[in-house]
Amino acid sequence: TVLVSLPERVANSRGQNIRDVLTPREYFVSLLNCVLRALCHARDEVNRGVAIHVVFLSRLLGRVCTIGQSELVEKQFIPKLVLQCQSDFIFRRICCKIVTCVPDSCLENVIVVLLSALNNYSHVDWFMADSVCTHSKLKYLLATKLPLMRTFSKVTILQNLIGYLASSERRRPIFLDLVKEILSVWGDKTLMKHQSEQQQKYLTSALMISLGHIKITGCGKATADSIMSKLLHGVGSHIASPEEWIRTYGMIVAEQFTAVLQPDGPKLNFEYKLDDDISDLLSLTDVTAKQQDPHIKASLEEVISTEEEKEKSKAAKANIVQDELDSDDDLEPFDMSHDTPNASKKPMYLRDCMAGLLEQENKDWMESCLQTVSNLIQTCKDELQDVAEEMSKILLYLDDKFSTARFDALRHQALVTLAVNSPKTVATYLTDQFYDKNLNIRQRLDILEVLALASNQLATAKASPASPRVEKTVSNITDTHWKTVVMERVKAKTRIISKGRATTVEPTKNRFSDVAGYFFYPLMSYYDRKENTFDLLGEDSFVLAHLIATLGIVQDSAANCPRSVHMAVCLLEFLSALKYHTDACVRDAILFALSVIFINVPVNLLLSSGEQELVEIREWLQLVVMKDSFDACRVKAAQVLQLLVSQANKEVPVSDK
Repeated sequence: TVLVSLPERVANSRGQNIRDVLTPREYFVSLLNCVLRALCHARDEVNRGVAIHVVFLSRLLGRVCTIGQSELVEKQFIPKLVLQCQSDFIFRRICCKIVTCVPDSCLENVIVVLLSALNNYSHVDWFMADSVCTHSKLKYLLATKLPLMRTFSKVTILQNLIGYLASSERRRPIFLDLVKEILSVWGDKTLMKHQSEQQQKYLTSALMISLGHIKITGCGKATADSIMSKLLHGVGSHIASPEEWIRTYGMIVAEQFTAVLQPDGPKLNFEYKLDDDISDLLSLTDVTAKQQDPHIKASLEEVISTEEEKEKSKAAKANIVQDELDSDDDLEPFDMSHDTPNASKKPMYLRDCMAGLLEQENKDWMESCLQTVSNLIQTCKDELQDVAEEMSKILLYLDDKFSTARFDALRHQALVTLAVNSPKTVATYLTDQFYDKNLNIRQRLDILEVLALASNQLATAKASPASPRVEKTVSNITDTHWKTVVMERVKAKTRIISKGRATTVEPTKNRFSDVAGYFFYPLMSYYDRKENTFDLLGEDSFVLAHLIATLGIVQDSAANCPRSVHMAVCLLEFLSALKYHTDACVRDAILFALSVIFINVPVNLLLSSGEQELVEIREWLQLVVMKDSFDACRVKAAQVLQLLVSQANKEVPVSDK
């Protein structure tokens, strides 16, 4: 820590009055040169038969890459290591030890820098050997995170990573498993809807590089059949896409893979436009390791020395400029004590604010509008009803064009405030948009959270101006509710002798009562519609869990409202149809919604309309308590079952099991 933070420590103490050697770039160049000399000394010690320890150097290298000096390591340090490794096998072993001993917290940064710096995948073996087979963190990075979860514009990283895994008999099983995983992710319909063109091209590039290595090393028939199965599924998803570039990627991969995996089968031949991007993808199948240039050592040394000369020249020029600036220190500065900063302009009307949110060039004005919109919604009540739906549309589809601080929080707060102040209009629009085919998953989750928080705020008495404002979230609401469930169980088993003096609470109107139906019924309308572009009952079950939790919060907000009983009966039927869902998150949400119903609606009112559902729900709760594989579901099911039994043990005609 001291070594990597020394320039900052000196700068904090001395300000700008520091020597050039302690400026960050000069300092880290010197530090990395010292590390290189230490490695050379370690090599000499090994030659003499002396044991060495390089863990400290590994940690130092990891910290240097983590604090923003990775470019220096990539362009100056690693090329020098490559020069030493070319004919020195002992130095290769030391470099391998350096890389594999890097702490897990820094390992990803070091691996990315290493894969970026090397220009030949055969060199990766010098730095990692077969460590990927025994080092779990390294295996996770190389076989999962870097190829499947991250995206790099530099194709060299993929070429080095895949080439390293494919170039050894011991590592080849990991390579073949990686090819199958890439095909699965590449051909996943759900992921394809939310991937950018860059992400899809990155995965396609990985497949083309992998195919080049399969051409050289081959694969068994069973492996080829497994790859073909995943390939056919993925190609079908690509060909069915409305996007031309997705279809083109599918055609390219299908042509190239079938030609290699089924050389005796029919040849696929698609028609597509051959542009520079397609040519680059096709060229990636040529993975022949580059032959080492006999003059590479001299050229690398020349490049390194040239870079050092440039740095010295820049430092000298900086000193000259600094001397010239110092000569102005004797000038008397202007008196700026009475100057005040210009106040940032703020919108005064909602329509001006809406136009500002759509601003494409003026960053400050757009940020000012975003920070002000919540207050304007609360103050401009007369104007709000005319623009509420349009404002909802703008906020729902608003993008962070300028990387605004707290963008998501401000946008979310504005949507909730809008739904609270114009609930009928906004709830109608948002519930209609929830099942629209043009939204992504993040926007659908935003809609659910806005509806949940808005309903909770409408059902809560307005706080006095002196009261501190507490920002609620959906998780806070659900956690508080489960505490209420526990208190209900305790209350049912507690004998109360005296309650003491009751505090007088001033009754207030539930603002949510008149608009509860607009928040509730439309959300249950189309959950099983086949025309949906997302599958609530299948792959997108986590959205279904959020939907059920939102319905539970809306039901809780409608407690004691005239339509509360009818809403509870409808929700009970909805939950009864989903109670055997295989995903634990959905079952957990169902248990939350059931607890809301049993706390807020008397069971005898439910019996008149939903007796059969209550019987089935009780049997299901008993089944969950006994057999559910998730502890949290079992505990919550026991609480809900106890809540139901304590309120209606004599009224529900079911046999004990």
